[in-house]
Amino acid sequence: MREMTDPEMLTKEMKKHKLVLIKFYATWCVHCTEQQEILDQMAPELLRYGIETLSLEEKNAGKIGEQVSGYPTLMIVVDGKPRSMTVGMKSAAQIMK
Repeated sequence: MREMTDPEMLTKEMKKHKLVLIKFYATWCVHCTEQQEILDQMAPELLRYGIETLSLEEKNAGKIGEQVSGYPTLMIVVDGKPRSMTVGMKSAAQIMK
């Protein structure tokens, strides 16, 4: 998972890849750390499906972060456009649905 440091960088990556999974997180969020462990375990499978994985900390989220209502939040982006967003811990099976 690659860390994005600003919203402009994130926007470029969203447009560059067909499928993107973005994790929005906060450093104080325990569940965010647990979610990262699940995503790390899933990394090979996500790559097999051609899914680019990115993360963005709350303090760097800018305008796109205004859509986030809690942490962790996972956003699926298809062809540069957000398609779905979920808040809270998700299992590997829930993420792959």
